[in-house]
Amino acid sequence: MPSVAGTLCAACGADSADLCERTPQVQAAVLDEIADESITDCEDVTSGHLKEITVLRLGGKGITELQVGDFEGLDNLEALFLFKNPLETLPDGVFANLGNAAPSLFDGLLYLRVLSLRGNDIALKLRS
Repeated sequence: MPSVAGTLCAACGADSADLCERTPQVQAAVLDEIADESITDCEDVTSGHLKEITVLRLGGKGITELQVGDFEGLDNLEALFLFKNPLETLPDGVFANLGNAAPSLFDGLLYLRVLSLRGNDIALKLRS
């Protein structure tokens, strides 16, 4: 899957959060968390909507891989539930856009208080 970090959806307008290019389960979970019930399509999601999300529930969604940019714009995320998915790896920098652009796997988790990865068979390669 292509990276979406730093891109905008050309058809969505300048304030688009480019949600349409993210992993489908991430798209659906973001739409579920948006309080504005008039937002039903990924093209309608703005960066302002993403900043309002504090919890993202992705547990048991059958996610086999995540891509860099899936969590971009979720600057106020406090809890990320990724439990019980068949994830085996996490791409380097997958969390980098959660508050800053640091290159390490877990950098960017500025406000995150809960990260649930249980029930996955993830092999992490941490830099020394």
